[in-house]
Amino acid sequence: MIYLVLLFLIVFSSACSIDNCEFCSLKSSEICVNCNPGFTRDELEGCHLSLDSDLPTWRIENCEVLNESSCIKCKEGYFLVSGRCEPICESENCTCFLPYTCLHSKRSLVCDYYCSLCDEQNDICLECEEGYGFNEDKFCIECDIYECKDCGDDYTTCNICYDGFYYDENDNDCYECSSEVCEICDPYDPDVCIKCYDDYKFDDNGNCCDFSCLACFSYPDICSECSKGMFMYEDYCYDCSNHCVDCEDENLCYECENGYELDYNNECIESLCNARDCISCPNSKDQCIECKHDLQLDYNGNCCDSACESCSTYSPNCESCYEGMFLEGSSCNYCSSHCKECHDFYYCLSCEDGYNVSDGDCKKNKKSDKSLVLKIVIPIGLAVLATIIVFIFYCIRRKRLKLQKLKKKMDKTQIVSSDIVNISKPTIIIPSPSVNQIPYSIPQGVPTTYSQAPIPPYQQYANPNQNTSVSIPPVYQYNNPSQVNPNIQNPPVAYPQLYNNMGIPSNYNSPTVIDHLNFTTLVPVIQLDSEKAYNGIKLCMVCNEKFDMDPDIRALPCGHPYHGKCIYNHMVVGGKKQCLYCSMGYA
Repeated sequence: MIYLVLLFLIVFSSACSIDNCEFCSLKSSEICVNCNPGFTRDELEGCHLSLDSDLPTWRIENCEVLNESSCIKCKEGYFLVSGRCEPICESENCTCFLPYTCLHSKRSLVCDYYCSLCDEQNDICLECEEGYGFNEDKFCIECDIYECKDCGDDYTTCNICYDGFYYDENDNDCYECSSEVCEICDPYDPDVCIKCYDDYKFDDNGNCCDFSCLACFSYPDICSECSKGMFMYEDYCYDCSNHCVDCEDENLCYECENGYELDYNNECIESLCNARDCISCPNSKDQCIECKHDLQLDYNGNCCDSACESCSTYSPNCESCYEGMFLEGSSCNYCSSHCKECHDFYYCLSCEDGYNVSDGDCKKNKKSDKSLVLKIVIPIGLAVLATIIVFIFYCIRRKRLKLQKLKKKMDKTQIVSSDIVNISKPTIIIPSPSVNQIPYSIPQGVPTTYSQAPIPPYQQYANPNQNTSVSIPPVYQYNNPSQVNPNIQNPPVAYPQLYNNMGIPSNYNSPTVIDHLNFTTLVPVIQLDSEKAYNGIKLCMVCNEKFDMDPDIRALPCGHPYHGKCIYNHMVVGGKKQCLYCSMGYA
């Protein structure tokens, strides 16, 4: 019996092509199941010299129960074959060096060991393990470039370097990133880090910094600014006191975390209000009425950022936005112009009145232009019209006031009938032909008629400088000279026109002074035309207004028409020689 076993082993082992192999796999002569004494199974070499001097001279690898020179029970993952232990394979077409690990039956152990993906027949390697690539014979061997993670189809080149290194195409080599805590950097710029190692984070400048740092310098552990809830001391960041999120040092806190507030000892104690960032809740701990600075209450009673319509109970970050804004992350941003509701800045959903959505943008509605113009023009037109009406009314009112003032001024130049003037000369009582006799005082020597008709008492004839006393009747009937004496004719239409450069009549320099003796001769009664003018010269507006319907209109030698009473008061009673003219604006 022993002879037959030895014969079988000799015959079987003669078919094994691996040096120092005592027993090869029944499936492949390239896989050793048990090596000769002093050697150990190796996936690459088949059998290599054992360095363990304590190994027994005779042994069967992966055997759990040995009976003399034969195994009667193998370890888990191995099955018993002719007293030897062979790895279990999941597929019958597969050969294994380790349990459940398939190798190519037609390839070398070196290639099979570094092949990570085989074809369906397990004949061709499709992909090598990390750090290995194909050679000319399509075997997986180690990449030729140091720190190369993937060399793909050519082990002499590199596709991807290991973390912390970048590939330089010009040098065909992997170089270390600038930052020692950068896991992945830009292959074209080693100073730009794409991913930091664990326990490090990016600051706003793209540097990999310690988690305690908000920002750091070239060294990741040396902070230039600390994260919230920490303070800086000698380039390092330390935690603030309990429940403090912003502090100067461990003894000086500026702000407490939610649910806490500062007491008089500058320590964070449990807040009286349950609501986050609430500083006043007089009615209930859960009912906030006032938030901290720069925050506002939403309709849920939460303190939110000013741009938020509503926010979370646990954070001031926005959950919904006002009209014309959209939610981006946790903040509200404005939509495009004239957009009421949008998905983002470039895609509007609805527009303001007068605008329509077109390709995600708000375009002006041309049909609304007319209505918009009417809405603008009509109020402006009404306002302008009202302004013009008010201005016209103001001008008329002002003109009337000026006329009233001028009339009052002219009235003051006359002696009112109820006035009494003291004179030293004797007075003459003139009876009135049309009324009962009324005492009337007149200076001695002044006649009471024109050349043939009685002269109406336009004014008191007394000289203002004389000390006279005249009683003027309150009522006196006046007869127009043209009505009393029909023989008086209108003078020729041509009178000398004496004006200065300003258009105002010059002094009347006739050798004959107008007085009560020649008044009716030099200042005759005239007839005005339909436009109330004489010889192209219109009647003074003051005379026209004051003495309307009174026909006693006379012409001075200069050709200007005035009411007879105006001329008499001015030139006879007043003793003035300058020709009359209307006040500015009344000519």
